Amino acid sequence: MKTFILNIDYSDQFDFELIGLRSSEKDFKLAWAMNIHFRWDMSKGNDVRLESDNDEILFSRFDYENSDYQYTISLVENRSSGGWMLPEWTQFDYLLKVDNGQWMTNDDFYRRLREIPSILAAFPLALDKLKSKHNLIFWEYAPSGKSRDEKNQNSCNHRPGIIF
Repeated sequence: MKTFILNIDYSDQFDFELIGLRSSEKDFKLAWAMNIHFRWDMSKGNDVRLESDNDEILFSRFDYENSDYQYTISLVENRSSGGWMLPEWTQFDYLLKVDNGQWMTNDDFYRRLREIPSILAAFPLALDKLKSKHNLIFWEYAPSGKSRDEKNQNSCNHRPGIIF
């Protein structure tokens, strides 16, 4: 009987762009300013939840989906009272994920981001050099007002997914 050896070259590949934002504004004010500047309709999404040393850390999230051009924008806190989502990049207060919109993350997009008065800096983040890639896998948080059964009925609450 012949033996077949299957070599799998696994590398962490991300199909989205990640932008680090520096801002002293509250999350909802920053989302509002971006909505006005880009004419988006970003709204509050479920918080991103990370578990660390038996603690639960929640990171605020705002989402916008453009069905015409089929891209999604997510704004997530990088720092929370419990810690950092990406501890290698503590200089950034927020992370902006651009999914299926790689065509729009050009120099003009960064210039327009920097035109927003509440954004002090905006830089692309190199995901291939990220050490804490495991923090980009998260469990979506269901609001505490729901019962445990209601939380479990929502498949996003018990299925891991890539960030946001």
